[in-house]
Amino acid sequence: MKIKFLLFFLLFISVIYSQNNNLSNCNLQSENKLWKSQFENANSKSKKIELIKTKIISDSIYKRYKPKVVTNHSKIVFNKYVDDNNNDCGCKILFVLIYKKSRFLVLDLNNNPELSKIIRELNGNNINEIDFSFDLEISESLYGENGKCGFVQIVTKNKEIKKVMKKLSLKLT
Repeated sequence: MKIKFLLFFLLFISVIYSQNNNLSNCNLQSENKLWKSQFENANSKSKKIELIKTKIISDSIYKRYKPKVVTNHSKIVFNKYVDDNNNDCGCKILFVLIYKKSRFLVLDLNNNPELSKIIRELNGNNINEIDFSFDLEISESLYGENGKCGFVQIVTKNKEIKKVMKKLSLKLT
């Protein structure tokens, strides 16, 4: 009888305290899949830039997950995002603006809403190159956990974009 009770108790505890990694309540991963397909099939730089701008803005509704209680024994959660209902959404595609050889700016409107001014300025005339990878090994090797869902690098040498960045007084990397 004690063994049955113990087994029932363990089963009950495991059901109550198990983590639910169900992403079905959030659309981010399906949006990422659709967007990646559209992006890879885009035939012009201008079309790719418009897709990038739209995706950055639409992804701003997903906030980085911040556990309410963090202890030394808590599982560390990297690059996990939730929607307004705190549904687990997984990760976002990383968008990076490279403006010098080893200088870049992560285009994340959640961390820096003022970046919307730079994002609006992006067009086919001021972007020199667009590089991307949605391969897990490549993107994680370059950007670590933040690149888990892939990355898009936008390279600019345009002085006007750099002026906008200086006006915003951003902490540049």
